[in-house]
Amino acid sequence: MKIAQPRDGEPIRLVIKQDGTPSYRVVLDGDPFPNGKRRQLRSTHRTLGDARTHVATHKTDRERGLLIAQTRQTFKEYAETWLAIRARRVREVTSRSYASCLAHAYAAFGDKALARVTRADVEQVVERLSTAGRSKRRASLVLFVLRSVFNDAVHDGLIGRNPAARVEAAGREAKQREALSRADLGKLCQHFATDRLYPCWLLTLNGLRRSEVLGLKWSDVDLDSRTVRIERGRVDVDGKRTIETPTKTRRGTRTLPLSSDLLAALHRLREAQLAEFGAEQVRSGYLAVDAAGEPMRPERWTDLWKEACVAAKVPSVTLHAARHSSVTAMRDAEVPDHIVAAFHGHDEYVMRSVYSHADATGLSVAAEALAAALNGRSPGA
Repeated sequence: MKIAQPRDGEPIRLVIKQDGTPSYRVVLDGDPFPNGKRRQLRSTHRTLGDARTHVATHKTDRERGLLIAQTRQTFKEYAETWLAIRARRVREVTSRSYASCLAHAYAAFGDKALARVTRADVEQVVERLSTAGRSKRRASLVLFVLRSVFNDAVHDGLIGRNPAARVEAAGREAKQREALSRADLGKLCQHFATDRLYPCWLLTLNGLRRSEVLGLKWSDVDLDSRTVRIERGRVDVDGKRTIETPTKTRRGTRTLPLSSDLLAALHRLREAQLAEFGAEQVRSGYLAVDAAGEPMRPERWTDLWKEACVAAKVPSVTLHAARHSSVTAMRDAEVPDHIVAAFHGHDEYVMRSVYSHADATGLSVAAEALAAALNGRSPGA
């Protein structure tokens, strides 16, 4: 039997096995490692034709920027490692959200070699989400996670470019969140005035996230300096567990001034909890506790909000709409955008915030302006 021989100049070497059968070893130069060290890609093939096909495919892939390293690692294997690393840096609820996003990619190309995933594969994920009736916002979140995974793979030298980089989100438009009117905010404020946790509801109406309100402790409140420090949250993880976490974003950690109305309400709440639950509660306990002194659960806070909207005869909007409403009320009061952003702990650049910096005076003005809106007063009155 005639054994096929590689041509001169081909990166293929003929190897005769002990049983006399041939095999063909290929050694190709890959792009260097990030540290500049030379990278060689080795493989073995049964026939000369297979070896030549591998060489041609490798050349094409390199020209297209799809493959710079030889790896048998699948997308799912790499993504699971990526997620395990991220889980140490983000809140548990965020990690669960990332895992949910990656599940869509696993179903589409999880078993495919990481280096072989193409833009068409990622487009397929978006198409499946759209066909299933998922929102464009959901597709955007999935794409954010996939871009992050592929970006790290590029940095690790495993792929040449990010196949999700230019994929656009598609799907139904998410329902726009509503903002309550000034009049409706006033009705809610009046309704909550008789609630035992009135100052906590005022904090909700001041635009604090649910997790931030429920994570506040008396040790975060300085009644003398009229400030509250927001540096943690309490979130629901799986419908059964509530855990304490850092703030949602870096900018979420902030110190806010207390308006006169909120300060007076906090004084009354402190006196009531001191009499009912003792000194330890008002030293280090949570502000938002139920009648038994137990920390309020997130889903219960949401239910109480829905009940309040019905009782106050205002549109039954989501709890998060209170945050939109406080932003709107501040802007209607002509509070500068960068102050509004700083007050609410926005993580994104809001309008001109990148060029401006909030100071304590500006935040105090914003707090009083919002208090005026909640109580039906004119700003500055």
